[in-house]
Amino acid sequence: MAEYKAGDVERILGVKRLRLHTWIERGFFHPGQKVGGGAGNPNLYDEFDLWNIALLKYLIDAGMARALAGEVMGSISLKGYADYFQKVKGYPLWLVVVTDRGRFVRSWTHIPGGASSATMGPVGSKTPDKLEAQINQELAKNKNGQVMLFDLGRIVSSVNKKMT
Repeated sequence: MAEYKAGDVERILGVKRLRLHTWIERGFFHPGQKVGGGAGNPNLYDEFDLWNIALLKYLIDAGMARALAGEVMGSISLKGYADYFQKVKGYPLWLVVVTDRGRFVRSWTHIPGGASSATMGPVGSKTPDKLEAQINQELAKNKNGQVMLFDLGRIVSSVNKKMT
């Protein structure tokens, strides 16, 4: 598996080194490959880290507050979907995020036509109709709630193209 340094992350994803280190310090994500110990001993990132960094950047660029985006990142790891992304190219994997008054409530992933994976509670949607019903249920429970959908497949595909 390839290793990437902060300069590579900046080149591939457009995330400045200082921003990357700030996100690590704030606990928004942790390098899975190797955590450096200071000057001359850099953090090393793998492709899964790049996927997670791209998702974090995407959430923030979409207008989500950094702290909230960090909470969402704490609820999901794209590494667990590596086989899915390798086998099923171009097929969406939805990240569903529920917030209420700007606070994180829960998130889960949804594979259209497949099973969902709960990251913060039980989920059982298997079809888009069930996903829609589940979203409506969440909004009914969280009167000031907001549901956001993110296509993880598209984000990962974009990163993979930039890595080659």
